[in-house]
Amino acid sequence: MNYKIAAYDVDFPHKAYGVQLGFMEKVLKALDNKSNALLEAPTGSGKTLSLLCAALAWQRQQKIDLANNDMETHIKGELDSEVEEPLQADGTDSLHPTSKPKQQKRCTRIYYATRTHSQIAQASREHYCIHPTVSKKSNKDEECQNLLKDDSGCKFFKNVNKLFSMQSSHFLLVGAVHDIEDLAKVGKDHKACPYYAATHFAGEADLVFCPYSYLLDPVVRSAMDITLDKSVLIFDEAHNIEDTAR
Repeated sequence: MNYKIAAYDVDFPHKAYGVQLGFMEKVLKALDNKSNALLEAPTGSGKTLSLLCAALAWQRQQKIDLANNDMETHIKGELDSEVEEPLQADGTDSLHPTSKPKQQKRCTRIYYATRTHSQIAQASREHYCIHPTVSKKSNKDEECQNLLKDDSGCKFFKNVNKLFSMQSSHFLLVGAVHDIEDLAKVGKDHKACPYYAATHFAGEADLVFCPYSYLLDPVVRSAMDITLDKSVLIFDEAHNIEDTAR
């Protein structure tokens, strides 16, 4: 179902309860105002679903606005190019002597952080590793790092660029959701590391799910190359942050 909440079109998988509509309105207003929000609702009221639906509606509208702005800029650029501009003696543009192509803007990235549980923990070497030896070890993280330090290295890691350039698999296309099992299968088929491919794709993602530590621990942030500047941070079940931060 679609709801108009705080001027946004919000898609919701079923008829929303009143508490969910109010919750989503608070989320959208906080995003609009670029402010912090501490939101609470009764257990079982669908807080997680409401958070995601509201945040994605806000992000979707931002994408639409950016696309419209790009179109307006493109049209204006074409019109300006039709006007003859004065040139300096050396032939350069006297109005824009140091003009550079503008970098294309992208939508604000949303980080959705939660406690480490089975769904989040799946996005790890434990489920991605396809190396015939390392994948059978109990400590795959350590074994993987040791292998990468070795002169011979890991052939699957060396082939990871194959997955970056692939365009044939539907889930590797821009805008698609990368399923863990599917990505692991493609990695096996092309003898390329699914774990490092997933890490690469996360850098381009609009929505990233992660444990608290990925955002709160500066060491982990640095290791994962996570930049929080100009991002939206959502902490689900935030009362658990204190224990995580100790």
